[in-house]
Amino acid sequence: MDAALQRHTSLGALKAAHARNAGRTGAAAAGALLRSAEGGARSEAERLFARILTAGQCTGWIANYRWGPCVLDFAFVEERLAIEIDGWAFHSDPGAFQRDRTRQNAISSDWTVLRYTWADLTERPQEVLREVQAVLNRIRCRAVR
Repeated sequence: MDAALQRHTSLGALKAAHARNAGRTGAAAAGALLRSAEGGARSEAERLFARILTAGQCTGWIANYRWGPCVLDFAFVEERLAIEIDGWAFHSDPGAFQRDRTRQNAISSDWTVLRYTWADLTERPQEVLREVQAVLNRIRCRAVR
């Protein structure tokens, strides 16, 4: 499912395929996966990050926000804070690595960018949440001045 969502297959298309195959072996598990993706996250790491934000009552974000030719994993649009979740599966070849760096440079002219890995999300989720909140607070305080 994650691979299909990352290749620009819509969640609606996956739900329609699931509905056509209701009652088949694995349909219940597929339904659970589809429900877990309803927040817009396209990978388990993104879903974990969304749970961290939600548990920390951090609101105002959008998953997979389109900004020009880029899709930001998470965006606090008013604050122009982009958060990218990096996984080995999609950053393991030199081309993908380069595209991510080129994209970040384009984003960084207008946005603050934070990057987190699976290890960050699983080993230090509270620190990740505090970092995000601290950057948001800094940006918001600057905007008030």
